[in-house]
Amino acid sequence: MKDSHNKNWRLYIVLVFFLLGFGAIIFRLVIIQIKDSWKYQEIAKRQSESKIVLKPERGNIYDRNMNTLVTNSIFYSFGADPKVLTEKTQVIKLFSEIFNKPIDYYKNKLEKNIRFVWLERMVPKNVAEKISNYKIDGLIKIEEPHRVYINNEICGQVLGCTNIDNVGLSGLELQFDKVLRGEDGFIILQRDGRGRLMPSIDLPKQEPVDGCHLVLTIDEVYQTIVDEELFKGAVEVGADAATAVMIDPKTGGILAMSNYPAINPNNYNTALPGQNRIRAISDMFEPGSTFKIVTAAALLEEGILKPSDKVFCENGKYKIFGKYIEDTHPYGVLTFKEAVQNSSNIFMSKVVKMIGDEKFYKYARNFGFGIYTGVELPGEMKGELKRPIDWDPMTIYSLSYGYSLSATILQIASAYAAIANNGILMKPYIIDRIISDEKVMFQNKPQEIRRVVSDKTARELTEMFISVVENGTGKQAKIEGITIAGKTGTASKLVDGKYSKKNYAASFVGFVPAKNPKFVLMILMDSPKKSYYGGEVSAPVFKKIVSRIMNIVNLKDEMDLPNNDKDKNLYVNLPNLKQQRIETAENILKNLKLDIIKVGNGNRVIKQIPEPNQKIMIGDKVKLITDDSLRVQYNKRIMPDIKGLSIRDALNKISNLYLNISISGSGTVVYQEPVPGERISKGKKCKIICERTRI
Repeated sequence: MKDSHNKNWRLYIVLVFFLLGFGAIIFRLVIIQIKDSWKYQEIAKRQSESKIVLKPERGNIYDRNMNTLVTNSIFYSFGADPKVLTEKTQVIKLFSEIFNKPIDYYKNKLEKNIRFVWLERMVPKNVAEKISNYKIDGLIKIEEPHRVYINNEICGQVLGCTNIDNVGLSGLELQFDKVLRGEDGFIILQRDGRGRLMPSIDLPKQEPVDGCHLVLTIDEVYQTIVDEELFKGAVEVGADAATAVMIDPKTGGILAMSNYPAINPNNYNTALPGQNRIRAISDMFEPGSTFKIVTAAALLEEGILKPSDKVFCENGKYKIFGKYIEDTHPYGVLTFKEAVQNSSNIFMSKVVKMIGDEKFYKYARNFGFGIYTGVELPGEMKGELKRPIDWDPMTIYSLSYGYSLSATILQIASAYAAIANNGILMKPYIIDRIISDEKVMFQNKPQEIRRVVSDKTARELTEMFISVVENGTGKQAKIEGITIAGKTGTASKLVDGKYSKKNYAASFVGFVPAKNPKFVLMILMDSPKKSYYGGEVSAPVFKKIVSRIMNIVNLKDEMDLPNNDKDKNLYVNLPNLKQQRIETAENILKNLKLDIIKVGNGNRVIKQIPEPNQKIMIGDKVKLITDDSLRVQYNKRIMPDIKGLSIRDALNKISNLYLNISISGSGTVVYQEPVPGERISKGKKCKIICERTRI
């Protein structure tokens, strides 16, 4: 009886433990299946699903005539999932042979305990095809857009560059990265039993949003000329660096901005530290005699001196507060006009106190010195212009001829643009508009900052600056047949706190034609070795640039032409107006004194009659055909043959066909679709495949 009781007791204990264990399991299942179900579902998803980011296409960058400066090309990147990759040995050997890298380089990548690793990024199409011929589970090929800078070094620093992930690093690419980049999309892929990623219509997907396009005020033709001549000039005089900027004085639009040494954004890794900076806005220097524009403007505007007034210039050496002020040549008595013409420091220092400290400072600020211009580029410096309360007794004299302050090239060019614009200072800008497909997201407009001097003062200063080029220090900028107004500048640079006798900032700034300026151009040579005078090293570069532009645009001043040529025999070179906004095209033709016939009610020119670059007589008619006119006539066009051309030449050839273009690879065109001779319509997809020399 006792044994039976003990057995029952032990059975009860086992039963209780069994029930407790079963209850614990039930409780745990409830927790897993109900309370924490979301957590385990997420874990299961992570094991069976992968989220792949879909990259948007980065926006293009165009010049003011819609010539493509920056676009995208499709490259291929290869990655792998080391956990499911089959044929690891084959993959390691294949990549090592194709990319000429050690076997251990890829072996170390594939031994990592992670689910994804990049093997190679941005592989050209012809190389990617060698890998694609092998079907290997776990090896992933992804299309990635790659930035293509059509003109290589042309406008390199201003355009900037992106990294391998298409993120802006410098220049406009950095400043407008969010605008150009667009928004990422994604797709969820599900793994099958063998670990392969497979798409599913039941899983979420979000399409990427492509970036917007930038249309600049830059003129590709002007920019190319300025870049090429600045490079040749800097090499010829042995300059450490050089900078140039060209501005439309009537609008403030920047037509060209150049740097030497240049960079090629296609190979941004080869740029030296600091070489990406845009010198025209980031480098500050004491301007020297180009700053005499402030002194001269204040003297004229305040009625203190007339151009004919005379001052004795001490035969080249003048002592103030124990310091000597010197002129390059010993001058006796000079008129005000002659002092500007010959760039006399002594003349300016002897008359500057007649202006007064506060007024002088006011004029310098009104011209834009010591203030940010607000141009849409990264890294702008505002220069340094001390307030009168911080001046020592010598400061006002030093300022009169361009020392005791620092400025940027853009600030000085903008100041001269104010005189070229009848005394009105305009805000410099480089973005004309931002577009998305055919929709304008932002349209910039010329912005007046202030009137700096009167029309009368601007005209008198212009006459003085003309004499600088005709008979003064800027004679090497003179071009027969056109009138140029300009000013030279030569300033010793501070080295270790002392003014150097070897390092100078040599500059020339001018506007053409003097009486109705189309542009202001400033050239700066940093530490030239051949000579250090702005009139000898910078003025010749100015002349070469303007001489080349004369072949494109009429730069003759109408009022300087013989009477019998003014109305009947004056011809102008008709510019390319295709792709221009109709308002812009009409303004250009009005400035050239040409009559306009507008066909259609569109907002953009698709054809002009006569064709561009023809000599036509003032008063002739130019027909502008806009984008909604003659739609039937222009809806069907013929695809040209672009095979064998560079990307740049190919895009220029088909730029007016309104095609939806995609580019694969880089180098020259080896395949095109549509084929040559095929009839095409606006918006048709155009596929271009390019190749470099095969690896």
